[in-house]
Amino acid sequence: MASARRSWRLDSKEIFDVLVNDVDSDIEEDPEIQIEEVIQDLHEVVSVQDHENDDADMSENVSEPEQGRSRGRSRPTLRGRTRSRGGRVRSGARSTTRCSSGRHASTSIREMDEANGWSYEAVQQPPENPVFQEISRVLAPIDENSSLFDCFSIFFPDSFWKLLKTETNRYAAQMKAKQTRQGILKPGTMLYQWKPVTKQELKTFFSVVIHMTLVQKESFDSYWSTREIIETSFARKHMNRNRFRAIYSCLHLNDNSNYKPRNDPEYDAFFKLRPYFDELCFLCENSFYPNENLTIDEGTCGFRGRVHFRVYNKDKPDKYGMKVYMLCDAETGYILRMVPYVGDSKSVETIIAELSEPYFGKWHTIYMDRFFTSPTIADLLWLKETRTVGTVMANRRGLPQVWRQQPLEKAEMAFLSPRQSNCL
Repeated sequence: MASARRSWRLDSKEIFDVLVNDVDSDIEEDPEIQIEEVIQDLHEVVSVQDHENDDADMSENVSEPEQGRSRGRSRPTLRGRTRSRGGRVRSGARSTTRCSSGRHASTSIREMDEANGWSYEAVQQPPENPVFQEISRVLAPIDENSSLFDCFSIFFPDSFWKLLKTETNRYAAQMKAKQTRQGILKPGTMLYQWKPVTKQELKTFFSVVIHMTLVQKESFDSYWSTREIIETSFARKHMNRNRFRAIYSCLHLNDNSNYKPRNDPEYDAFFKLRPYFDELCFLCENSFYPNENLTIDEGTCGFRGRVHFRVYNKDKPDKYGMKVYMLCDAETGYILRMVPYVGDSKSVETIIAELSEPYFGKWHTIYMDRFFTSPTIADLLWLKETRTVGTVMANRRGLPQVWRQQPLEKAEMAFLSPRQSNCL
């Protein structure tokens, strides 16, 4: 009886599972029969676990795959008992308790993993670990005496302002001509009074936009308000409100006349931003050489506009936006390369190759999360002379079965490696 009580305390989770096993059912039974069968199952669980406890106490040796895993015990599986959504318990066939030896189960799993190329043997001669020999450095023409605007100008060079001026004026002219043809262009409207924008005017416009990100207000008009309680003079001092709205409405980076519809083979979902986005990626890559450790992750640029590839993630600060895969320097956080998600079905291998290609062959170490990590990715990057470290989902294809059947306990470590690979 004492042994049975000990099993109840140690393994009450299995007992709870018998009572709340959540499987749909529309069969109802007499409550007294249900209770009697549940009690019988509980006795079976306690009896089996008590027997296992006695066996575990007598055992002195544990095979290698079992070390640290509840001393070789495998939990019993209860079959033939389910619970309906209404809370009533039903039985299908006769309730049975299946309990297999932990040693036999582990041996079977080990044989399966070894057949798939995984080795449980300790490596006597560690593989050669090449050394990263590159030097992290700033490649852009700036130094410690450069101003903040000098740094800003690296990523927003004069070519950006020329492109923005050309395409903004082009779009305003196109819209003005369109409304004129349709006979809807009215005197006094924004387009009727439009004057070509200049580079200096665009820089002033962006300075007001940056000011708006620093000083949060309820609307555009609030930044030009003269009410004492909310007044800030910066926007009103540097740009007329109507002119700001006109530039804001016509701001463009590409020629709409070159746009391809979605059913066109040359369709580009990132068409609106493509000219500058490609230039920005080039500037990021060629302005700084990273340290040894890199990271690959995804980020969300907050956006609620009309694009079909807008994503939603409740766990992100910006829940709606455009998703971008990024390669960053792990030490500084500097963004090296970006690949936008545009609703396509690019494979993980393709995304990683696009991000990492310039840094292959130099023995960087790339850290990534479980979305990207797999034995296949690790092997592919190793062939490109790049190391990989990452968390991984236990059900990833190619992983050893032992991780699915016998999860690690707290503070426990275990290692396996493929015979034909340097993956660990």
